[in-house]
Amino acid sequence: MNLIDVIKEGLKRKGMSERQASIKATGYEGTIKNLKAGHPPSFDKVEKLFEVLGINLTYSLEDDLPSASDKVPLLGHIAAGGDDYPQDTSISFFPDNSSTDEVAHPATP
Repeated sequence: MNLIDVIKEGLKRKGMSERQASIKATGYEGTIKNLKAGHPPSFDKVEKLFEVLGINLTYSLEDDLPSASDKVPLLGHIAAGGDDYPQDTSISFFPDNSSTDEVAHPATP
C-alpha cells in the first residue's frame, strides 16, 4: 500500500475531503493534491496529516514487514531450586545476543 492509498483510506474513515484534511493538518488546502501530483511533502507534513486522519505513522510500513516468527532469541534465563533461598537462584544473560537458542514467542494481548 503506497502513501496515497493510506491517505485515501484515512480520508474515507474520517469522512473528510482532501481539502479539509490538508487545511486542518498544514493550513494549506493543496497538501494532498500536491502529493498526488508527485510533489513529495516534508515528513513534518505527513506526520501532521496522519495525526488528523488518525493513522499510525508506521501503518504504511507494516504492510511490507515480514511476518513475525513464532520463536524469539533467548537472551537469558533464571534458574531456581533448592530451598528457595536467594543463593539457590541464578540469573544469566547472553550479552550481544550471543545465544543461538530460541523460545516460543510470548502471547500478545
